[in-house]
Amino acid sequence: MEYGDRGVRAFSLQPGMVVTERVAMSGAALAHIAAAGVAPEVIGRVVARVVEDPSAWPNGAVIEAQDEARAWGWI
Repeated sequence: MEYGDRGVRAFSLQPGMVVTERVAMSGAALAHIAAAGVAPEVIGRVVARVVEDPSAWPNGAVIEAQDEARAWGWI
């Protein structure tokens, strides 16, 4: 944020629960994440959107990736 006037932007992107290969293979131990999480590709799409248009979020913003994905109809 200190270098915002020089065009440097910073964000904190919170992915939430993500169903990675490890989570999917863990069975009952991580079933709660498998049930409530999203595919890594969904988070990747959010990251790509942020990179494409960083001006859509204020510098220093905390971006809840799953909330954004829901708003865009991806989940």
